[in-house]
Amino acid sequence: MYRTPRTKTQIKVLGDKISIEINDLYLLKEDADGIYKDETIYLRSYYKDRKEYLRVMRHEVIHAICDSLGIQLDHHTEETLAHTISKTLTYDM
Repeated sequence: MYRTPRTKTQIKVLGDKISIEINDLYLLKEDADGIYKDETIYLRSYYKDRKEYLRVMRHEVIHAICDSLGIQLDHHTEETLAHTISKTLTYDM
């Protein structure tokens, strides 16, 4: 098990400050590993391993980048983009 770092409470994405919150109950309710919503990334307190944590974090950062740039993709296309990029950067390096 990999514990999500609690020291990082925000990151900058293209100059925008994005909050990071650990909220297991919210993610359990939404059946998600992570969520980007309203300039906040919600993460679980624990992940299977560090690679899984990095994959989820990168996935949510892709959503934050789309939001910062004002890119309005349909939900399925944005999810496919975030999923593909996060898996490629995490597992194929």
